[in-house]
Amino acid sequence: MSDAPHLLIAGASAEQQEFCGLIHHHESGDGPDRITAIFVAQSWAGEPHKAEPDKHEGLFWVSVEKPPPDCHPYTTAFFHMITHGPSYRALNWPTQGGSE
Repeated sequence: MSDAPHLLIAGASAEQQEFCGLIHHHESGDGPDRITAIFVAQSWAGEPHKAEPDKHEGLFWVSVEKPPPDCHPYTTAFFHMITHGPSYRALNWPTQGGSE
C-alpha cells in the first residue's frame, strides 16, 4: 500500500491495484495541503522498498485493523478509511467559522 508512488515502490500492475479512496489533508501553518489517492494490491512482483529512504523511518508490515500506538495519525486515518470507510476523508481542516 502506498499513499504516493515516491514513498513505496513495488511491481504492482494497474490490474493488481484497487482504488480505496482519497484523503484531502490540510497542513496547519504554511505547509502545503495535499490530496492522496490510496490504492491497495493483494499481489505484486519483487520486494517493496522505500524510494526516498531519507524521508521516512522505515517500511513496516502492520495490522490495518489495529495499527501500533506510534503510528502516524495520517497513516492511522487511511487505515481506518480502508477498513471502515468512507472512501473520502478530509483531515485537519478547520471547522467552519472556527480555528484550526
